[in-house]
Amino acid sequence: MIRHGHERLAGRFQAALRQIEDDLEALTPAGAWHVVILSIACIVAANYFLYHFVLHVQPLCIVPLCLAGWQTDTRNNLAGLAIL
Repeated sequence: MIRHGHERLAGRFQAALRQIEDDLEALTPAGAWHVVILSIACIVAANYFLYHFVLHVQPLCIVPLCLAGWQTDTRNNLAGLAIL
């Protein structure tokens, strides 16, 4: 159950997620690869600078990898491997 004050926040959050999804769907394959490479470079740089503070951001690398899989539609290719 959503409390009265949180209804607007939940609606804004859902709208923001829909907007992000629409933007990602509109990317061309070349644009998606640019986003993947840039985001991995930013994560690696952040990990380098935060390492001395014992903060690790390597798990965030899964996000660009998921984007790459989504854009290249590997989910359909992997379904064929599951049959083997």
